[in-house]
Amino acid sequence: MKNLAKIAALILSILLLPGCAASDNGGIVGEGSTPETEEITFSPANAFDYVTGSAEETLKWAQENPVAVSGENCSGHEVIAAFFDAANAGKPASVLCAKYYDIHPERMSAELYEEEKNQYPVLYFYLVEYDGKEYRVKTRESCGTELLSEETYPYFVHLTGENPAGALTKYTDEYDLVYDPDVTLDQLWMSFADDANPEPVRFTPVFTDYHD
Repeated sequence: MKNLAKIAALILSILLLPGCAASDNGGIVGEGSTPETEEITFSPANAFDYVTGSAEETLKWAQENPVAVSGENCSGHEVIAAFFDAANAGKPASVLCAKYYDIHPERMSAELYEEEKNQYPVLYFYLVEYDGKEYRVKTRESCGTELLSEETYPYFVHLTGENPAGALTKYTDEYDLVYDPDVTLDQLWMSFADDANPEPVRFTPVFTDYHD
């Protein structure tokens, strides 16, 4: 596979945004909440709308709730699988996904680490909703409720594959929102890594597990 450096970068790709400060009370809070309303009944939509906090706080919260968490602390495989099965059966459903990113000095140059260390860790929430016809995905950072993106897709696929040489792990297990139900993981990687591609494949990965 060509351009292995770019593909490896894709596997570790992150969106650089300012990190979140810890909440004043040291825990997860609802936007504009009061002490009487801080406990929020869980649903994917409620959690996406109201749960805020630092990356560390929201990661802990996500791991304790029915959330599909990607990253070094991957969890919730059964949550994303249940959503996938329900949608494939044509049933309206929703799922909350979270992606946690951090950097490590042993995996990059000292200069690059010093430049970027204050940007991490960071966590992004993805709310995926299926209405029986199409999928809608909303994205935001854990420290605020402002939307970073909102898109619709016709298909939701589960892809698996072996990572290119030089990757930190051997395999990828991924759920993606796509326009082509027959797309492969290699095609997604190559499209993303090829700067010269005039028509890159449009997709949104909402849950990824890198493992051996």
